[in-house]
Amino acid sequence: MSMIYELQQEQYEKVRPLFQTLDYHLTPQAVIDGICPGKIYVNDREVPTSAFAFTAEGYFLVGDSNNDAFNTALRNMLSHISDSGEPAWKHENEIRLEMSSQTWKSLVLKLFSDRAPLIERRRKYLCTELRVDWKEWLPAGYTARPVDRDLLEQSGVKIPERVENSRFQIDEWINVNWGTYENFFQHAFGFCLVHEQQVVSWSVADCISGTRCEIGIYTIPEYRQRGLAAITVAATVDYCFSQAFTSVGWHCLDINIGSWRTAEKVGFVKECDYQFYLYMLDKGKKI
Repeated sequence: MSMIYELQQEQYEKVRPLFQTLDYHLTPQAVIDGICPGKIYVNDREVPTSAFAFTAEGYFLVGDSNNDAFNTALRNMLSHISDSGEPAWKHENEIRLEMSSQTWKSLVLKLFSDRAPLIERRRKYLCTELRVDWKEWLPAGYTARPVDRDLLEQSGVKIPERVENSRFQIDEWINVNWGTYENFFQHAFGFCLVHEQQVVSWSVADCISGTRCEIGIYTIPEYRQRGLAAITVAATVDYCFSQAFTSVGWHCLDINIGSWRTAEKVGFVKECDYQFYLYMLDKGKKI
């Protein structure tokens, strides 16, 4: 008998307290709110004490780790993903798993018994006050504009269709994190820099919950090392605060010095270090 059950959207509120133990990750809260796509599995639909979430920003495991039946069912679910090479999200080439406690982390090899995970060390930054005037930094010939319906559907501005990591293409970013353009237009936001009628840098909301949000950034390679990412991010943060958001979050790899220096330049302060357990998928083959 299975001991892992998928919740329906109207049941998600039951697990909100469990995911607050990973409160530096906003995406699970956005899934619970029904704003961002995702799936949540639990040990008991009525009184859940263990929960597992698929989100666009990673997989999250919270609650009681001393539940053998749930753990076995979860292991079977993850084994299916790793054996088939079919992740929960089409853009993924890996399983990126974060857990809420050391007791969960002590069980990681039992969840994936075929090999030890890689460790992906990351940083979480938070901005509650913009410290720069991005308009003073904006070079001649560049304009900042929202990533909105007009830009994406009507403007005539060229939007890059291929980048070295397709996850950061604007359309892919929106589809993965927001499900549809309409959901993005209704709930989310972004800003970009345009040069010679081409979008060259963009910052898009990853998720929103209440008065908090998280954003990301991408600049096409030929426009890097010019400070454009900081300008784009600052314009986005400026917009966030104008819309009554109280904090803006930012996640990046610990080794991505350029990313976290950009965040610090704008006014982000490091909130914490954390790590994902990383399992690379060889499509169609067991990892």
